Amino acid sequence: MGALIRAHDWAATPLGPKANWPLSLRVVVDLILASPLGMIVLWGPDLIQIYNDCYAEITAGKHPRALGQPTRECWPEVWDFNGPIYEAVLRGESRGFDDQKLILERNGAPEETWFDLTYSPVRNDAGTIAGVLVTVHEVTSRKRTELALRDSESRFRALVEASSYAIYRMNVDWTELRQLDGHGFLTDTTDGNKAWLEEYIHPDDQPQLLDAVREAIRTKSAFDLEHRVRQADGSLGWTHSRAVPILDADGEVCEWFGTASNITSRRRTDEALRESEARFRLMADAVPQIVWITDAEGQVEFFNRQWTDYTGVAYEPRTAPTTVSDVIANFTHPDDAALTADRFQEAQRAGSLFLVEHRLRSKTGEYRWFLVRGLPYRDPHSGAITRWFGTSTDIHDHKHAEALLQQARDTAEAASREKSNFLASVSHDLRQPVQAANLFLELLRRQPLDAKARELLKPLSDSMTSLTGMLSGLLEVARLDAGLLTAQERVFDLDELLKRLYGEFQGPAREAKLWLHIPPAAGSVRSDPLLVELVLRNLISNAVKYTEQGGVTVETRVEKDRLAIDVTDTGRGIAPEEMERIFDPYYQIGNATREHARGFGIGLATVQRVADLLAARVSVRSQPGKGSTFSLTLPLAKDEAQMPAAGGEALCGTLRGRTALVVDDEPMVLKALEVTLGSWGVSVHTARTLAQARTMLNEFETPPDILIADHSLGAGETGVVIISEARRRGTPVTVLVTGDTSAERLAEAGRTGIRMLHKPIDPARLEALLEEGLRGR
Repeated sequence: MGALIRAHDWAATPLGPKANWPLSLRVVVDLILASPLGMIVLWGPDLIQIYNDCYAEITAGKHPRALGQPTRECWPEVWDFNGPIYEAVLRGESRGFDDQKLILERNGAPEETWFDLTYSPVRNDAGTIAGVLVTVHEVTSRKRTELALRDSESRFRALVEASSYAIYRMNVDWTELRQLDGHGFLTDTTDGNKAWLEEYIHPDDQPQLLDAVREAIRTKSAFDLEHRVRQADGSLGWTHSRAVPILDADGEVCEWFGTASNITSRRRTDEALRESEARFRLMADAVPQIVWITDAEGQVEFFNRQWTDYTGVAYEPRTAPTTVSDVIANFTHPDDAALTADRFQEAQRAGSLFLVEHRLRSKTGEYRWFLVRGLPYRDPHSGAITRWFGTSTDIHDHKHAEALLQQARDTAEAASREKSNFLASVSHDLRQPVQAANLFLELLRRQPLDAKARELLKPLSDSMTSLTGMLSGLLEVARLDAGLLTAQERVFDLDELLKRLYGEFQGPAREAKLWLHIPPAAGSVRSDPLLVELVLRNLISNAVKYTEQGGVTVETRVEKDRLAIDVTDTGRGIAPEEMERIFDPYYQIGNATREHARGFGIGLATVQRVADLLAARVSVRSQPGKGSTFSLTLPLAKDEAQMPAAGGEALCGTLRGRTALVVDDEPMVLKALEVTLGSWGVSVHTARTLAQARTMLNEFETPPDILIADHSLGAGETGVVIISEARRRGTPVTVLVTGDTSAERLAEAGRTGIRMLHKPIDPARLEALLEEGLRGR
């Protein structure tokens, strides 16, 4: 440039002959010629250009004509940027810019370039600003590299998000976990972690893992291992971890890049991810999934090695399918093709996640289920979708397991229905004789008997009570199955309930030579008193039944805003292996011979289901040989008034002189009801069939006060029919009696609103029900 400047015809420019230049200009020109940086000085009102060799390279096709040319004529394409800067510099200001993007006309075409620029004023011999000194450092190559890396990172992240694996980076000797993106499976690490082995890896698996790491480092080969790992939620899980070494230009390991798949639910999953932060295709070939890329229109751009391994077809644009439509037509199961095409088109229209499950044909002709997941990649500047990145994951075993699970669920539900029908049938058949026996037993209790007869009456009464309790337990299960048990919350005094239960169970406890201790309750609760009583009765009954010596204690304690009721016994306790099964229906500890005196094993199952209705918690603590504690936790009542319990008012009606029609096809039950009602002073008429009942109903001058009918009257007839007719005629009290505990029967009673009593009937309950219905009539 020094030679060009000396040879240039400066007399033809506004600067005039070089010999007439001011000293200051000659000094600046000597300065820029000696500089290794690109520099240019713009002198005079026209800002005539004089520059050095480095700047000449930047001008590209505009050199050498740019020498001595006004800068506005040389660079008109950037005058909008430079013009205001020159004006400011000529006023005495300086300017500087880093990574400034400019579109320059170079080599006859516009080109996107980046520069570091400084603009400084230059004064003449008189001290007046006469020019601008510009330092120019082109950084276009670096900026293009940065943008390419950013684009590569964006594509990499899109693929990572399309996968479901955790990703990590390790230093050369695995002493530091540099980064971990846990994908919700593992806890993220971003700042480096040298204690990763203790924090993530199960102690028993650490020696095996370290051996595998040392071998991978020695051979510069992939690390591949299944081992236990601490998950993000703190629980223990299983992972398939695979890491590959990243090599520098000399072939030495500079870093390890790895993936960790969650194989906790299917440990034998053979999928693993191999991703490379430096090379996208290396990572894509490492993952066990099929990885694919298409352009925005669905033109296939890439399939990884797994596609070839599974389908047996290597991706080759000249011979292989080249569009998503081709792939669907040639490899997707015909029954899944339309859905797959619709989902991809929908994702294209919405620019959203592409997600579908379909069957894909393998090279052997077998179809396996795959989960296909694709994400759109958008241009960082325009935001337009330019590509689709996706994975296809083999979920065939999972789908097969789901099918087996559904089959098992269907089988279990069918068995449950058969069980309910069986129980309903057995319950109905058993209740008929028990019904009659209970009624006759109640009449016998009211007779004057000598001491010896009374002594024989006691074990008979106990046996009937035990049998009645078993049948009532079946009824409670049936009511739960029918959905008729619902919680009716109110505030009530727990102490009154405990006193009543104490009165009920102190006799059985005393007879078993056990003590029963129920101290006063700690407060009132808000819940359903009837359902709470049902739970506590079952718990206390079990405690007395399974305690051979010592006794049972029922205590309450306050836990913040809740009240815990502990039923503690000194019985045999529960072994740890039995603990999970005690709430299963029909399961009894230590009753392999099925002694029916100890019930059917539905008490705790009923407790659990009723507790669920109450949204209450039932827990158990037990020590074999020392006893058990069952705890029911209920919400404490705050400053709320207690509501009176249902049925608390005294009954004042009388049955004497009333008329009743009793309909039942069982002669023994019919006779027992006739005698029982007669003992209360009721005039009783009986019928065994629906026809007889209709005839008697027509013969009454006035409708009977009471009509009691069995539900099943034989030959497909039901007592509901005669009850409906009697109610239309004006009979005030009607009662449907049934031994059927099926969910359908209970639901039917709930819909019609008919009073229903289940066999065996408690005479006292029947008497109270009739008196309440006739009160005031």
